[in-house]
Amino acid sequence: MLYLCNQLITGSQSMKKSERETTTVRVHPRLWQTTKIQAVREKRDASDIIEDALTLYLTNLGQQAG
Repeated sequence: MLYLCNQLITGSQSMKKSERETTTVRVHPRLWQTTKIQAVREKRDASDIIEDALTLYLTNLGQQAG
């Protein structure tokens, strides 16, 4: 699992936005609103923030299992 997360981290940094998977998720409205506000503050896409959060979560999960 940790190997996969490391591959995701290094691979996503060089990945073009057009190469990313389009998906739909359901999140709490306040969480989504906060994410969009943070994206504006950081001048980033909300999808970049979500990708960072998922990568960090999966990396931490792999460290706990190892």
